[in-house]
Amino acid sequence: MNTGTENIDSSKTILKNMLFKPGDLVFDIGANIGAKTAEFLAGGARVVCFEPQPDCVNQLQHRFANNPNVMIEPAGLAAQSGVLELSICSAANTISTFSQDWKKGRFANFQWDRKVLVQVTTLDAAIARFGKPDYVKVDVEGFELEVLRGLTSRLKLISFEFTTEFLENNRACARHLESIGYCEFNAKIGTLDNYVSENHRIPSYGVISTRGLMSPVHRCRRPVHGPF
Repeated sequence: MNTGTENIDSSKTILKNMLFKPGDLVFDIGANIGAKTAEFLAGGARVVCFEPQPDCVNQLQHRFANNPNVMIEPAGLAAQSGVLELSICSAANTISTFSQDWKKGRFANFQWDRKVLVQVTTLDAAIARFGKPDYVKVDVEGFELEVLRGLTSRLKLISFEFTTEFLENNRACARHLESIGYCEFNAKIGTLDNYVSENHRIPSYGVISTRGLMSPVHRCRRPVHGPF
């Protein structure tokens, strides 16, 4: 039976970085076609996929149709529930976005040739519906701050993508997380295994990066500000 995790090397999953334990609940925000979801599942997690692109939702539903540990929510996340316009890049759907600024960054040469209105919800509403997650991955192409603004209380562990061309947005993400109680930060550059801090062991609360360039997991006595 196809569960969507075939050909996943469990030794290379995010589990090895101690982001979650088998049986934990993971929110995959910006699931796209499920590459990270498959890693989470291979590590024994239960996963809720949040994905607003209709074509990607269809692929997720097909890929994980026989996996009882996956729930697929065909929606985006934002600071408030409602309807937003999603810009889709047909040539590279991984860079589809709600953010107009995102289109001015490193992918400025691409064309967002389709627009679609999609439902969005908040992290708070998602938690009320699906339960409190043990780990949240946010990879939403420049819309990270709006996703995080939909969260009003601290969770165990969150990661968000960090990009160098939008430093003020990254600082704002960290400031919001600080405002709801986070005070441990770390950064991971690109796909490197090591974190910027020498304390690679993830504490009970903090933030870390997915593929990106920023996040928290540095133990500290007071909130950390930059250099982000």
